[in-house]
Amino acid sequence: MKISSPELQARLEQLAQEGLDLVKHNMIWQESGRYHVFGEYEIAATKQGCELTCSRRDTQRFSGVKSALAWCIAHKYQRHDVAQEIVELDQRRQRDTADLEVRGQLARRHTNSDRRETVMLKVEQRRQQLALTEMRLDKCINLAKYWQIRGFNNETARTGHPAPHRKNH
Repeated sequence: MKISSPELQARLEQLAQEGLDLVKHNMIWQESGRYHVFGEYEIAATKQGCELTCSRRDTQRFSGVKSALAWCIAHKYQRHDVAQEIVELDQRRQRDTADLEVRGQLARRHTNSDRRETVMLKVEQRRQQLALTEMRLDKCINLAKYWQIRGFNNETARTGHPAPHRKNH
């Protein structure tokens, strides 16, 4: 029995789709300018950063794809505390960045040197706060990366019996 080309094509597409459905829950891919994450989330770039849509939740906004992707990973592994921290730190970073821009403009407009110095002092404080916020956010993002890599490698799932404890004599 010989299979015609259209039938073969349809069967191959069906097999490929079945295979894709089996691994989709672990995949991250980009298509048409959007990131599709684990078959459950979609990240789209916007003028202000990016927008994350979850099949079970409303849309959330992030300053960048890295933060949104880290949130997806934390949410997938049910680390809701870290997911919430990512949201809060990302929002704080957006506020601090906007505040720095506004205060910088104010400092340039002031003609009074005392007022300009006061504003510049506040700008420096905000820069330090922003640096700390970015460090904490990077820590959360790196933790999410670790969870994702660990999930792929399944490092924590040891099979068999643990090795006996040896003492040095």
